[in-house]
Amino acid sequence: MYLQIAILLLLAEILGACAVIATLWLLTGVLAYESILRLTPGQTGHHGHVNSNAMMVTAALAFCANIT
Repeated sequence: MYLQIAILLLLAEILGACAVIATLWLLTGVLAYESILRLTPGQTGHHGHVNSNAMMVTAALAFCANIT
């Protein structure tokens, strides 16, 4: 009984790790696609400008999260 639970928990851990890796790859692909669109002449991606306030807030939150 306990062995089956241990095996299921190990399987859940492995599936969770695979989901995290797949999510990171997906986000990396989206960011790479947007950056290529931004660098291509005549293309602006989804937005024509960078919202500096949102960028600074996001950077500050990420910095604080990495400090703690």
